[in-house]
Amino acid sequence: MTDGTVSAKDADGEAVTYSIKSGNDNGWFAIDAKTGVITLTAEGAKAAANDFEALANVHRLVVTATEAAGLGR
Repeated sequence: MTDGTVSAKDADGEAVTYSIKSGNDNGWFAIDAKTGVITLTAEGAKAAANDFEALANVHRLVVTATEAAGLGR
C-alpha cells in the first residue's frame, strides 16, 4: 500500500535517489530510492499507532533527494 510519494527534479536533469533522513525511528516506513514511493513496512502495518480507524495519527518524515554527484537536500 502506498502511503505517499515524494518527487524532486535535478536542475541538470540527472536522476535523483530518495532516502528517509529522519522521522522513521520505529522503522515503520520504507521509501523506494528510485521512485520516491513511501510504504508501510510489515512492522508499521502491525502498529496500533497506524490504525486510522482507531485513532487519528500523523507521521512526519524528512526525505532527502540526492543527485548522482552526491548533492542533496
